[in-house]
Amino acid sequence: MASTLTSTHTASSNAASSSGANSSMGAVRAGRPGKCTQPYPSTESRPRAKPSVTSNAELWEDLNDPAIPPAISAWHAALHGVNKDAKRVRPNALKIAYFFPHPALFVRGESSDRRQRYLRNWLVSRAGWITHLSVSDVTPVTPRTWQAFLNTIPERISSTFSSDQLCEAANLFGPELVGVQHDVPSHVQFRDISIFLGDLSRMTQWTKSKVLWDLYEHNFRFEFVALARVLMPDMTLDQESEWLDHVRQVFPGDSELTMCAEPFPSKNQGLHHPIPN
Repeated sequence: MASTLTSTHTASSNAASSSGANSSMGAVRAGRPGKCTQPYPSTESRPRAKPSVTSNAELWEDLNDPAIPPAISAWHAALHGVNKDAKRVRPNALKIAYFFPHPALFVRGESSDRRQRYLRNWLVSRAGWITHLSVSDVTPVTPRTWQAFLNTIPERISSTFSSDQLCEAANLFGPELVGVQHDVPSHVQFRDISIFLGDLSRMTQWTKSKVLWDLYEHNFRFEFVALARVLMPDMTLDQESEWLDHVRQVFPGDSELTMCAEPFPSKNQGLHHPIPN
């Protein structure tokens, strides 16, 4: 199997900022003459607490699963050399998000049943999501929203603690992609492979590796384009169209950014090709 970039990251880092709750004015007792009416220092004199930053260490760890495709050695070494000190992360950094679900969702999880449910829902919605990406200006999706979608969105969302997350996922993916989760066919076509959905626990490791490779490759392609757009924000529509044509030539084959029915490569290409071209 062709190697892949097995630690997909966006340009932003995972961070969370703390914020204080607003207080309301209650009853105030009049101060005694000549006495200080503020027993504690005023808030203006106190140093403000710095927003906290939480680093997700799992993002830097290798996924220990036999279905994970082999990593590109140069990319693997570069990630190990990254300074992972959480102090270097800006508190207001954007949350990590992905155009395709991260492969970790399918090998890490609370249970085998949940991982199989994620896999089934992804396989039945993959073609529709790729079509959606090709015709719409879609922003990347946070891991929590991917989890809510892949865990099956109910046809009717009740008012629970998780309903807001489910509603957000349902609105983002739309009724058509949510609907395929409830009308699952017996088989699904994944590129040039027909996969039986009745018992995914019997899926071969080789087939699952191809599914994960496909996710890594798609995420890398879309993140590559997103990063380039950040570096060149002032392009006109005509310039962007010409520029995208050049970007597509970076990737092998004639599939542009998305790959739906193309056969899998039989040898390493692109960054892991022995003679880059």
